Amino acid sequence: FHRQVDRYTGTQPIFRASKRRINPERCRFSGILVDVFYDHFLIQYTRSMYKLQIKLVSYTDEIDAIQAIRRQVFQEEQGVSPELELDGKDDSAIHFVAYLNGKPVGITRIRSLGRSDDNHHVAKIERLAVLKTARGQGIGRQLMQAALQWIQDNRYTEAIVNAQLYIIGLYEPLGFEAVGDVFEEAGIQHMQLIYPIAPKP
Repeated sequence: FHRQVDRYTGTQPIFRASKRRINPERCRFSGILVDVFYDHFLIQYTRSMYKLQIKLVSYTDEIDAIQAIRRQVFQEEQGVSPELELDGKDDSAIHFVAYLNGKPVGITRIRSLGRSDDNHHVAKIERLAVLKTARGQGIGRQLMQAALQWIQDNRYTEAIVNAQLYIIGLYEPLGFEAVGDVFEEAGIQHMQLIYPIAPKP
């Protein structure tokens, strides 16, 4: 792998020069430049090796993958009981799955909360989860963007989410606004956020 990086960037001679001891100041300066450039390239090179896909899926077809991710994230990591997590509402929900190099690593679902008398049509985004090994790559954000796009395309007027407090920073840049007070759900502190949608003509 390092030979590939050296071949594409030509950093190998500079990297070797930074190891010389003839000029300590020059070596430290060169070393910093090489470290910054080398690390940046590794990050970009590594990202290019990954292929992420967000797909709208049938719950029946992907039930094993969806439940496996939920079990790892909600039950094993967060201690949510299976009785609370498996609420029997999946069959009527819309499901998205994130695949990294063909393997399911993230999920979310959308449920319709129905229409009110004033034609207020609300969708709730739930069960957002990304495996620990796949975090830090923006997968949760992309799942939310896919869910919001589906909600807008299907003429909902508002999206809501009950967000765990530690992850509210994921939702606010997307346009969600916090409403109400902090509440506890499944032993975890949450806050409700809303995403108003302008009606389509």
